[in-house]
Formats: sequence, C-alpha cells, structure tokens
Amino acid sequence: MLGERSSLTVAQMKALKLHLTVSRGDFSLKEALAMREGGAISRGTHYRVLSQGKTNLLRGIFSVCLAISLGLVDRGELDRFFLAISKVPPEIDPDDAANVMSLVDTLAQRLVML
Repeated sequence: MLGERSSLTVAQMKALKLHLTVSRGDFSLKEALAMREGGAISRGTHYRVLSQGKTNLLRGIFSVCLAISLGLVDRGELDRFFLAISKVPPEIDPDDAANVMSLVDTLAQRLVML
C-alpha cells in the first residue's frame, strides 16, 4: 500500500524485507534467497539490490531533512504524520485500503507547504 507511493522499487522492498528476515535469524541468507517470492536470486544480486534500496532510503531521509531546513515541511506536522502512519496496520483489508490511502495522501499533501 505505502510502497506504491515510495521511491523504492518492488525488488528493493523485497531485498530489504529479506534482509530483515535474515537479520532476525528466521532463515539463513542462503535459505531466504532460495525461497524468495518471485524466484531465487544470487547472493550478489541480492546485495546489489539491497545497496540500491539503502541508497534510496538515505536519499529520502536527506530529502525530508532538506525540506525541513528550507521550511517546506513543518517538523511538528511531520511528527504528527509519522505518529498517524505508525498506527496503520501492515495488513489492511482490501475494502479499507482505498480509504486509508486517501487519508494518508491528504495528510502527506498537507505536510508540503507549497
């Protein structure tokens, strides 16, 4: 749901989720790569895509920091936005997803003071 509005690619999101799974000790990297949704990939491909995803996340973070320093985003509003987003469950009933995303979009639009 939020991934559709993200600058991360589907492959990058999968690599980041896979990395979290391995970091928690749920599976070894070899096992996780073999059972990856969408088919197995090599360790090298995984690390390349993971690195690209990390770079995209860092760029997003620095973009938000720049927007705050330029006065384009109010820090208090951003805090309230993150608090609201943190309450959205990871899995949403498909019937409710459109309404939730509409609310999230509205809140996000209010953040940018242009």
